[in-house]
Amino acid sequence: MKIKQTAEQILGRALKESEGIPIEEIEAISQKLKLTIPPALQEYYNCVGNISLFMDDYQHVAQINELFVNDGKLVFMEENQGVVYWSVDLEDKETVYQTVEQKFDKAVEWYAEEFKLEAFLILNLYYQCLMSDNFAHEAIEGGFEFCLQLEVEIAKENPKTMKYLNNLAPEWTEVIRGNDIAIFWKEDSIMSYLLLDKSRKSDSKLIY
Repeated sequence: MKIKQTAEQILGRALKESEGIPIEEIEAISQKLKLTIPPALQEYYNCVGNISLFMDDYQHVAQINELFVNDGKLVFMEENQGVVYWSVDLEDKETVYQTVEQKFDKAVEWYAEEFKLEAFLILNLYYQCLMSDNFAHEAIEGGFEFCLQLEVEIAKENPKTMKYLNNLAPEWTEVIRGNDIAIFWKEDSIMSYLLLDKSRKSDSKLIY
């Protein structure tokens, strides 16, 4: 239920039944592929599978009829430039992998992600929302009205801005830290920066 709760928190409203894919359709694809779609991925499709903001406006989460298997892994997402693909292990149903190979007619080399499947999909909800453009947000009830990118070097020149950024709590709640990104939430707002070097708080050039 964490995926549903996160999506509703982001949109500021309850999800509509029509915004998800019926469980019967998900089960039919499972039968066609002769496998069990991992529970967290089933929840993602069932809750937000028809919401373009979370499915296709930045990274492309595969439609259920686009899912396929490679080397015992279910491939479920493609990077927005088609360079990186993500999959989930069909044995433990929670280890997420990525690859930069684009041909899947044979087993490819996969690299494990830091986050397990449920946490990875929750990260994806926030990340899709952060990186999608204004048109994507305008097309959905609950989309965000404004988007701001702040260069870190400019922020460092303003003591008040840096004081605010260094003291986000209790106004902001840190909801994600890992997979090279930190994401913060408060009602009607999301903020993030990249963690390119885990030994430092932030090594990002932009704050979103």
